[in-house]
Amino acid sequence: SNGACIEFNALYPNCTLPRPDLHLNNSVCYNDRSRSGSNTVECGFDGGDCIEFNARYPKCNAVDAPIYLNDTKCHNKQEINNIACEWDGGDCLE
Repeated sequence: SNGACIEFNALYPNCTLPRPDLHLNNSVCYNDRSRSGSNTVECGFDGGDCIEFNARYPKCNAVDAPIYLNDTKCHNKQEINNIACEWDGGDCLE
């Protein structure tokens, strides 16, 4: 709706996501820290969805990391099973 666009533009005037309604403030952290990504200062760290993730894993850059980390299953994927992502959020520690 038009009201949602006005509110979005007021909150995130420098966010350049093509479809912010698909990612921002939907209770799911989409960890895209690229220049045009949603987990940026300009986009309010995915509309607030990534604040807790960023605090816990500040150097974890895997886009899909939030859905895998600390879910009690070891996902042996190189992009999340590393020191920056704390070995899949601790799931891959023995």
